[in-house]
Amino acid sequence: MGDIIDRMVRLLRANAILLFGIAVLPSLIVSVLQRSVGLSQTFDPKDFTDLLTPGAPLPRQFQLANASALIVVGVVSGAISLVQIGAISYAVGRRYLGRPVTIREAFEQGLRSTPRLFLAFLVVAVVFGAAIVTTLIPILGALVSLFIAFFGAWWAFASVAILGPVVVLEQLGPIAAIRRTLHLMDKARLRTLGLYILVILITIVIGVVLSFLFLSSFVSEPTARAVLQTIATVVASSISGPLIYGVTVILYYDLRVRKEAFDLQLAAEALPREG
Repeated sequence: MGDIIDRMVRLLRANAILLFGIAVLPSLIVSVLQRSVGLSQTFDPKDFTDLLTPGAPLPRQFQLANASALIVVGVVSGAISLVQIGAISYAVGRRYLGRPVTIREAFEQGLRSTPRLFLAFLVVAVVFGAAIVTTLIPILGALVSLFIAFFGAWWAFASVAILGPVVVLEQLGPIAAIRRTLHLMDKARLRTLGLYILVILITIVIGVVLSFLFLSSFVSEPTARAVLQTIATVVASSISGPLIYGVTVILYYDLRVRKEAFDLQLAAEALPREG
């Protein structure tokens, strides 16, 4: 786990402009859209004290947002996130193998991969949800099924953790990509869970540190505080996004090396050919 994260950090440092350039625009668009409809808000300690004050108006952060706007923003944010996943996965995959790539090429590949990524993730979600609803709930009841689903979700996630890189880098369709992912992930789920828990902890630390650096919580003027917090969110996402998706790509290549001797294949391709 440490070796994979170390390789990703070194790759991120060596390609900071490329990966940050890919991540920053989608992160900024998603952050602005979500803030515009109330999905993300700047909080002030006074907002929480107002909740305990009888007769005080409900702070805007705790007011219900427009349902239609939430759906539209959710769909748009999801689509942008899929493009970002595809673009970062493609860029990290190319740079990890020492091959050139530009921001434009990464986004073009991300756009091409978006429909296949969406369908692959949708198939996984539908199959997992159907298994819970049709199998567990009638037998075990709702509460027990939800408890099992919580832990089952982690198992399912570990089973398809490299689905994104498989779709993007091998350009497979949804069903073929899922089968390929399950093959590569066989006997690697526990290590994958540990890897993702470690990466998530790192991204949380990055977000907290950046929030303090921008001092967004200590600015009294609401507009300035909102701008600073948005900047902190975008910067944190632009660092954590390549880190999370990049670790997935490196894990994909690591599994291919272990199961398919992918390193020997690359070495063979690099040899000069006669004639």
